[in-house]
Amino acid sequence: LGRVEQARVSGARMVLVVGSARLIPLVVSIRAGSDQRATMLIGAAASAVVILLLAARMRGVQRAQAAIISRDATLRHASAAMSGATTPATIFAAITESATALTGGTSIVATSSDVPGELVVVSTSAPGPNGTRFQLAELSRTLRGPLTQLRSTFVGQDDLTPLRSLLDIGNDRSVFAVPIVVDEQLEGVFLTCAPDISEGAAGGLRAIATYASFALERGILAETARHTSGDLRYRALIHHAFDIVLVLGRNGEIRFVSPAVERVLGHDADALIGESLADLIHSDERGRASSFIDDLIAKVGVTLSSEFRMRDASGSWHYIEAIGSHPLDTSEIGGIIISARDVTERKRAEDVLAHQAFHDNLTGLP
Repeated sequence: LGRVEQARVSGARMVLVVGSARLIPLVVSIRAGSDQRATMLIGAAASAVVILLLAARMRGVQRAQAAIISRDATLRHASAAMSGATTPATIFAAITESATALTGGTSIVATSSDVPGELVVVSTSAPGPNGTRFQLAELSRTLRGPLTQLRSTFVGQDDLTPLRSLLDIGNDRSVFAVPIVVDEQLEGVFLTCAPDISEGAAGGLRAIATYASFALERGILAETARHTSGDLRYRALIHHAFDIVLVLGRNGEIRFVSPAVERVLGHDADALIGESLADLIHSDERGRASSFIDDLIAKVGVTLSSEFRMRDASGSWHYIEAIGSHPLDTSEIGGIIISARDVTERKRAEDVLAHQAFHDNLTGLP
């Protein structure tokens, strides 16, 4: 995570903490005066304060747990929606729908048009219509810089002059921008405006953009494979694809793997040909991966997704998000197609959020 969410201690909780800390010396003083009744009263008060502190802590844990469960459900829905999306329009609609569900705010997606440097709004959860066009140069340098570097960022209201009317921007609202990346190039921007976008929500928005990039790249690969499987453009796209692209036979043997496997996992692509994919998957998750492959084989023309750990060349484990499909015509492809993306950093971020939800940020205690 770029920023760690800071602990928030309310005034009431601080009073309780300070009050309970003062009770112990007070009890000692009263005991010294042999006032047993007063000591019992103070002890009862101390117990009540401790119970109140525990109750406050439990309420905080329950709220944090509910937020994590809700965020996880939204991200799973987003992943499933984009896995089944068949056109860019449905992918962009899934982005804005998921962002609205995650933050309760408004969201727009703008992608590159045929005019160099121009972006066009292709999906919005706000009342405004699609089709608004603007130049990337119209955005402030504060926003334009991170986007061209393929980085997400929080931005101010003044950075969004051409889009203010679409985002329902108010003084009490945050704006978070995420680049949409395809084949390691800026394809567009995904903007969300909400009353309070926490770092956890920002991580969720990054994940949604990652799902979208994954789905768009998969669509390009599938379309190119369908029409120009022997073309140089197809081979170049496979060679430079950010994600690992695999072609598997019916028994799970690797018939083709793109060079990205060396960059992501450190394996030599040629050495993996003929090997079983199961040999690279963590033993705890081989059953899930096997069911995923069996379902792909059985369901021709359907896109499915799964998640499991894969071993790299050094023996370390990476969380991999896999999206696969079984083309209607496999004569040219030679099997089922799987695109695999390393989501280890996202999983680590989720673990950090889960730990923060169930542990005190100041002491680290449950």
